[in-house]
Parts: sequence; structure tokens; C-alpha cells
Amino acid sequence: MVKNMKFSHILVFAWLSLIFISGTIGRIEGHFFPVIDNFSVNVKQFGQYESSITGSFRKIRDCEFEDIKWYIKLNDYKSRTQMVMKDEQTVRHAGEQFFGPWLISSKSNIVKNYSYVEVFHNCGAFWQTVTGFYPNI
Repeated sequence: MVKNMKFSHILVFAWLSLIFISGTIGRIEGHFFPVIDNFSVNVKQFGQYESSITGSFRKIRDCEFEDIKWYIKLNDYKSRTQMVMKDEQTVRHAGEQFFGPWLISSKSNIVKNYSYVEVFHNCGAFWQTVTGFYPNI
């Protein structure tokens, strides 16, 4: 009974550890085994406070897309900015991909000089793989 209880404690501790560090694991995986690379972007001012984004990237691994987060970072502070994908929603397999327009809720000079992007994919593990790709971080 005591041995089984110790084993269950170890199992619970292992699962809790995995939950707490899974964000870190996904970022490490995305750094060494990225899902996408060769990201290029064209940024144009669109209205007073928005930018229109078009571009391309290469999808290396055939993982399931989960989310994309576009951040603005100024003076050591970051904030997620709104992004609207205006292109047709599709399943993207490995290979060269084109996208856009996407509308970013920030001026083009801010997007070009003070932003970065993280893409989240499900690659079959217990965590999301996080690939940073603009400006190729």
C-alpha cells in the first residue's frame, strides 16, 4: 500500500511538472525544431491605426495550427495586439505558403520595428510547439 502511494505521488508530481513546464518545452522544441521558417512580410499602413500584412513562409513540419499571437514590445513592456486574417482560412500542409492580407491593430512603423510573432501548433505531444518567426526571433 505504501509503495503504491509513493508511486502515485511521483506520478502526480510528474504530471504537474509537465503541466507547469509545458510552455517551456514547447518553446524549446520550436527553437530547435521549428514548424515554420523563411518568413517574409510586407507591411503597409492601412487607415490611421492599422497595418495590412502580406507575405510568405515555409512550413517545415506537418503540424496542426492552433493559434498565432502578434505582440508589440516597447521599452521592455509587451502587449498582444489584435490581428484579423482576411485571407481564406485553409489547412496548410508542409511547403511554401502565402498569406494575407492580415490586419494588425498598430501603425506600420510600430509593426516593422517593435513587434514579434509566435505561432502555436499541435505536433502530437502533450504541449503546443511555439515558433517565433517575426522578425525571425
